[in-house]
Amino acid sequence: MAIELDDGTGRIDLLIGRSKKADSQKTTRTLLAYILFDPVRSFDKVDFSGGDGLDVSATNVTLNAQGTTSFGYGSIWNRTSDSMAIQDKEFSRRNGYVFVILQANPYAQDIIQLPAICDTTDVNEVIRFAKNQCEALGETRLRSLRLK
Repeated sequence: MAIELDDGTGRIDLLIGRSKKADSQKTTRTLLAYILFDPVRSFDKVDFSGGDGLDVSATNVTLNAQGTTSFGYGSIWNRTSDSMAIQDKEFSRRNGYVFVILQANPYAQDIIQLPAICDTTDVNEVIRFAKNQCEALGETRLRSLRLK
């Protein structure tokens, strides 16, 4: 599931499904959440590619706008090892599965893995969770994040 953010400032991608280790195979939840956000620029075109297999899930997103720099990420989730690669950084999904990818010119891209658990599949709840967690970590750029 993908939702564009207000004013074209980014997007949120949720991979919703069942965990291989779930007690009940009927329980669906957010397995991965990516919040791609730039609080100072807006984008008008999204390039997306990805695939979801039994052991690996890949996502590539690029936000584009005429006259501005593109912004995006590429990720691979190895479900067997529960490890993540986002851009050139390695993460263990066991440490959290909500990722905030921030850009604000002239700053370098920041990838923040939020350490708390967020089981909801509701996009607004995921955003609320991310904003609260980022505030607790001292990250204030998500304050203006909202859906259309």
